[in-house]
Amino acid sequence: MSGIGLPQWMYDDKPVVPEKYLDMLSEIDDKFGYSIRNEGLGRRNLSEETGLSQFTARILIALIKNPEKYGLSASAGLADEVEFTGRGVVRDLPKLERWDRTDQIFKEVGGLSWDQKDDEISIEELIRRRERRFRELSKAKKNSKVRHINVKMHGPIAITHLGDPHVDDDGCNFPELRRTVETIAKTEAMYAGNIGDTVNNWIGRLERLYAKQTATYDDGIRLAEWLLSSIPYIYVLLGNHDLWGKTPAVLRQILKTTDVAVCTAGTAKIQLNFPKGEPVRLMARHDFKGSSAWNRAHGPLKAAKLDPWADIYVSGHKHHWVQHIHEGMDGKPRWSLTVRGYKYFDDFAEERGFYEHQHGESCTTIIDPTARPTERVQCVWDIEEAADLLNYKRKRAGYK
Repeated sequence: MSGIGLPQWMYDDKPVVPEKYLDMLSEIDDKFGYSIRNEGLGRRNLSEETGLSQFTARILIALIKNPEKYGLSASAGLADEVEFTGRGVVRDLPKLERWDRTDQIFKEVGGLSWDQKDDEISIEELIRRRERRFRELSKAKKNSKVRHINVKMHGPIAITHLGDPHVDDDGCNFPELRRTVETIAKTEAMYAGNIGDTVNNWIGRLERLYAKQTATYDDGIRLAEWLLSSIPYIYVLLGNHDLWGKTPAVLRQILKTTDVAVCTAGTAKIQLNFPKGEPVRLMARHDFKGSSAWNRAHGPLKAAKLDPWADIYVSGHKHHWVQHIHEGMDGKPRWSLTVRGYKYFDDFAEERGFYEHQHGESCTTIIDPTARPTERVQCVWDIEEAADLLNYKRKRAGYK
């Protein structure tokens, strides 16, 4: 404090504060009074905060700390109690308003009054709509988690899980796809599941690839309609190719004319309820998260470990095929499958050094709800072999 003394009037018995300090005092006390009284804010910091000289800052600090000594009181603008909201800053509380007070939504100017603009609904109604929409969406999401399908047919059934079809690709193995469709169509109690990527559906910079295939987009949609309407489906998934551009809406429109129990772009969680025997649960995704160079079934196997809800886990997308069976800690066997799909001669895979699998376009799971747990599901990788085994099982059980 050396070099900066107080003015003489501050030492008088009855000091008279000059008006220039009174003019500044109220504002400085409002903003910095709490810090001066309770936090020891000094002249240097006050000078930096306000731009006042240290001499003036020292005088104002003395007046704020000892107002009675200089004949000042709260009437001079000094606040004895203030709420501190930040160093050197004290703010007033906002006006108290409530959205649910009807007397506060009316406005009045120049003798005219109104509630809200003609093209707006009240905030209360807007909130009610959002609450109603949330409840509807919550109910829909809850109901969509698991789809219960009642199988009215007695005895064993089969589901043939078609790998990525890519029906408009020149590399689509159409002889095998047609054999699969014809076998399912003529075999009693045999159903299909489509793992997704029904069409190539090139968009954006990938549209240039249409120049490398002989089928047009319209050809692809017609072929998709043939595939989706020729056989009965337990489920149809929309793969990443199916979800580009306008194609999801086109495929969904096609599916409205077919008998498909479940159609989704996410996870199909299906419980099959039989007239006799135990329910069988299926979880299908276009691709389960996770991969491993040492275990091609890593994705569905990981899902079976982390979410042991289903008996069968099946996916596609990566154009390889694999089957894995394991028993969970609950004693239930679980089947994890990846189907290869029908697209061959993949330039993308060849360029990156991925070898192409030559089998496993589809896999048929034959389900016998009355069998022992280890035999309740059997996986067959040839469609005609699967049809023969299903017919034998149904005949043996007395349903053929």
